Amino acid sequence: MKYNLFTVGIIKNLAKTRWWLFILRLVFVLLFGLIVYAGLFGGTYRNIASVATGIIWLTLISIFAIIFGKVWCTVCPWNTIAGWFGAISGKKRLESSKPDIPPFLRKLWLPVTLLCVMVFLEYSIGISLNPRMTAYIGLAMVALAIIFVFLFNRKSFCRYACPVGIMSGLYALFAPFELRSINQDVCAKCPNKDCLNGNEKGVGCPVFEFPSTMDTNMHCTLCLECPKACPYDNITINARAPASDLKSAHTDNHSYNFLVILLLLFTLFHAFYTSALGIRVNEYMVTRFSFNQYHISALFVMAILAVTIMKSFSVSLFGFSSRIHAFIPVLIFTHLGLIIKQFSIHIKEMLYTLNDPFGWNWNLFGNTDWISSIMSGWKMQPGVWYCQIALMVIGVAYGIYLLMRRGRNVSAGLSVFSSLIYAALILWLSIPV
Repeated sequence: MKYNLFTVGIIKNLAKTRWWLFILRLVFVLLFGLIVYAGLFGGTYRNIASVATGIIWLTLISIFAIIFGKVWCTVCPWNTIAGWFGAISGKKRLESSKPDIPPFLRKLWLPVTLLCVMVFLEYSIGISLNPRMTAYIGLAMVALAIIFVFLFNRKSFCRYACPVGIMSGLYALFAPFELRSINQDVCAKCPNKDCLNGNEKGVGCPVFEFPSTMDTNMHCTLCLECPKACPYDNITINARAPASDLKSAHTDNHSYNFLVILLLLFTLFHAFYTSALGIRVNEYMVTRFSFNQYHISALFVMAILAVTIMKSFSVSLFGFSSRIHAFIPVLIFTHLGLIIKQFSIHIKEMLYTLNDPFGWNWNLFGNTDWISSIMSGWKMQPGVWYCQIALMVIGVAYGIYLLMRRGRNVSAGLSVFSSLIYAALILWLSIPV
């Protein structure tokens, strides 16, 4: 059952206009500039660059993707700045002069590589809590987006290279909203396919999606150009049942099976790395083998990649590929629980940052001493672990539901058992100490 949100006049009018999107994107570009400035020129302690990205942004982007889809892509400053550079350089509104991205770059290896590099840097030098590294990563992503704008047609970076895009795309599969065509017969008779190719009213889809055939939220960046371009008013945003994209077989794809397995292992690694057991293992490896954090992170990342490659082949070989999609809810809610855990642990840093956003030892509101007194000894509260349990139950329950839809057999039973063991491991590692 779906509800056409464009029957609400104000929603449809907003989708047809640009001014509010321009203002919203400008605000996020200014915030991005503030974060980069703070990262490059601020202090290294309790800086808004690390707090805003490593704690607040990672939490909000996950929650918003689950609820609304890839709304971050709608206001992404990397994409906005790259688009402005393209406009300044004289690129036409209906661009067709640039070549399409070559086929070998259309695979997942580029965003997965960037994701692995970020994971490696996070666990080796802690980029999320390093203001200067945060600024460098942000500027590097903008530079990549600009390079793609000048080299290839449309927003190829968003579709084929952005690691945030593939992560939020998986989360968006659970969102209870979708942008789709209303009547596919109207699209079939449309001679120009304006939503895909563009016209004077709207730009052709920047990520090469045709709303008539689009059946998941994986790639749609919700730029809202296609409702403007469609001459038949045949595109809308629907409210729907959560996780509708995961109920169909069209989510089966070997490349995304690889991604799901990789993210499941990275999430398990994060739970282990931040647990009391992980801390003790890390200390033992440092003292016993003279390893440092850099070496340990490199070993773990390489091990995870190796296991993922072997697992992805075994998944295809033994027929589990049609069931990997059922682990996506488990992944989403496990990851969300871990993010909320990190958010609760670092509340103290957020409060301090309000007083001293650039790490220059300011005390803007004069309550630093009061914050220090109430937050001394702060650690994750037991209620957060119960929240993790609730989220994990939702993810596992929905994963089991998806597995049962495909049939009750040995393969489904093994998948259910695997998801339960995975959830138990995560929860055991997350027990407050």
